[in-house]
Amino acid sequence: MNRYLYFVPLLGIVTTIALQSQPLSALEPAEVSAKAQEFTVQIDGEETGTGTIIERNGNSYSVITCWHVMDTPGNYQVITPDGETYQVTEVKNLPDIDIAVITFTSGKTYSIAELGKSETINPGTNTYVVGYPNPFPGFPERAYLFSSAEIQSRLSKAEKGYKIIHNGSFTPGSSGGGIFDSEARLIGVNGRFISEGNTGKVYGAGIPLEIYLAERGNLFISTNITLPQDFVSLGRRKLKQKDYRGAIAEFNRALASNINDLDSLSGRGEAYLILKDYSMANKDFDAVLQRDPNNINALLYRGVTYMISEEKDKAIIDFSQAISINPDFGLAYLLRGTIYASRKEFDKAIADYQEPIRLGSDFAVASYSFLGMLHMNLEEYDKAIGYYTEAISFNPKITEIYLSRGLIYYRLEEYNKAIADCTKGISVDPSSADAYVLRGLSYNDLGDEKKAIDDFQKAADLYQKQGDTQLYQEAMDTIRDLQLYE
Repeated sequence: MNRYLYFVPLLGIVTTIALQSQPLSALEPAEVSAKAQEFTVQIDGEETGTGTIIERNGNSYSVITCWHVMDTPGNYQVITPDGETYQVTEVKNLPDIDIAVITFTSGKTYSIAELGKSETINPGTNTYVVGYPNPFPGFPERAYLFSSAEIQSRLSKAEKGYKIIHNGSFTPGSSGGGIFDSEARLIGVNGRFISEGNTGKVYGAGIPLEIYLAERGNLFISTNITLPQDFVSLGRRKLKQKDYRGAIAEFNRALASNINDLDSLSGRGEAYLILKDYSMANKDFDAVLQRDPNNINALLYRGVTYMISEEKDKAIIDFSQAISINPDFGLAYLLRGTIYASRKEFDKAIADYQEPIRLGSDFAVASYSFLGMLHMNLEEYDKAIGYYTEAISFNPKITEIYLSRGLIYYRLEEYNKAIADCTKGISVDPSSADAYVLRGLSYNDLGDEKKAIDDFQKAADLYQKQGDTQLYQEAMDTIRDLQLYE
């Protein structure tokens, strides 16, 4: 019942990077982040990206993003800050500029970004970039990411409108996210990475809002879209389709023309990691970190690779470095804490697990769950039950938490409570064969063999449907044993 990293799907990638102080007239960074999050949306579909709500006309909302997020034909959705999903009904783009404006319809009220003056952006100006980066392998949840970005240069001419060069760094999925000033006003669209060939230094690139405002009269509805030869986007698309070998081939094609392309290196490393080719994965993550030593995503990817490969000392170093770069990075604490727990360094594990709770981050559910698991393994059942109950109060829609608490009740011979937790878990996820097994065991120990057999039959059917022949056979063997004693 206690499978490794039960609750990793909840973790996501949520971080707030420490920011430089602002003038007294400016908002605090946390205030900018909170305001920006209200009108920043996720874009999902054939490609993934981020966008900013800039206009409302009746029930129709307009979102500005990058054209390269939308240029692959297919269906796209907007996910608003409240978690609602809406179909994209229209896509417009600007010729020769990497800007698109997409439309969705909703009767709900969503915040609209205030437009700022991008003309005032000069080298040295401190701005903020936001986005919803793509998840890591095994961490399938995109989460809001906010960071400071100092303007490094402003180009007079640039391809596709990318005149703003900054020192912020984001991963795929963040393209199209807003660049904001100290008053949380939109002043640009973030969309590219640039790696300097000689030094390997990495910069972000954005399109100043003034270009969109000057050219928006030229927006046209995109029809008869042809698939561009964007090998990075094709690679990301194949990753999403779980065609990992195909993704590697596309990233190889991209790297053939630009060996310093961090998106391609990171994407290829991700594919190798999923294919369990840890040596090749680490080569790519090493290459990213050689060019950008503070790339938190590459540190976490490589740390996970070391973790899986049982190179725990190296994993701790990478997770610790990620924490030193961003002390508010809850995921790094959780992963490092898991290694400490596996080494029976429980005080260190507990300290790390408690950090996301202290920070009040979106990792609180995972923290409570991991603490519950640790104390359950130590047979400190009262503490474990308390932590699992806290996790459920944060998110009552996770079957595995009910099963973990139910398993404790089962060990304590509180079978009715175990049955109640299993029943709740089944209501959340009717395909959970494990829930039927635990409930069947509980019914059996209460002397209700008929209900026990019914539950084990349901578990067997689910295991068979899911292709788990070993557990299917074990469930059928249990049914035969129970029938002998009816």
